[in-house]
Amino acid sequence: FSSDGGKTWQSFGQTEMAGLRVAKVLAMTELSSGKHVFFVATYDVDKDGTPGPDDKGGVFRFEVDIDTSSATTAIDSANLSKVSGAAGFSLPAGSYTDLALDPGDADNPWRLYAASPESGVGVYRLDEGATNWAAVKTDLSGQATNVKLAASQTTGTGAAKVDGRLYIAVVGRPNPDPDGGGTALIELFKSTSLGTGAVSMTLPTSQDGSPTQTRGLHPGGQGDKNTSLAIDPTNPDIIYLGGDRQPDLTNNAVDLDDWAG
Repeated sequence: FSSDGGKTWQSFGQTEMAGLRVAKVLAMTELSSGKHVFFVATYDVDKDGTPGPDDKGGVFRFEVDIDTSSATTAIDSANLSKVSGAAGFSLPAGSYTDLALDPGDADNPWRLYAASPESGVGVYRLDEGATNWAAVKTDLSGQATNVKLAASQTTGTGAAKVDGRLYIAVVGRPNPDPDGGGTALIELFKSTSLGTGAVSMTLPTSQDGSPTQTRGLHPGGQGDKNTSLAIDPTNPDIIYLGGDRQPDLTNNAVDLDDWAG
């Protein structure tokens, strides 16, 4: 954490998050009793050798009170709490691979989304002013290994209100697997009603190779490491998806004929 533009730093959570992969850090748009709030999604499927999640990973909430009188990063206090798997929050235990925020506006509350690839968990939402998280999409593929989110802002009131969009990209082990191993995009969903009622979208493909084959975003099988998802800031119905590489050097969908690296 830095409060002086990155000149000096303070670290948090070394003990609580030891051995975990930090998948996302998301800062909130409002203060809590003058303290800055941010959430951290951490990933840990199995650290103790017993099949299934062991509740080391999860979603953590931080509150940081900055010493504004200091010229360098100085903290008056910092509080950390784990909200996934904890009583009173309704957010299941397990690993979480992404967070996304609909910041709302003066007329609409913010909404925070958390995504987990764990079976039966899926995507949950926390509304401004609430304590309990609500399930919005729990029936993701049982082959899921990673879930990415993108959320747009809710705007307007009355007849002019436009609820924030939520897009959910599910990465996992495809069956059958045309590329012979690894992970790839296997599901894609869109919700126009704050995460609920999400409908399946067609997965993007291209025609590549000789003979021509239909290929997806992850011909290299590196979906867990190389999947990106974003919403166009001017139009929430435009989304961008990134994969791992171009399938073939020649006779490919974008007419590439050379590589440089």
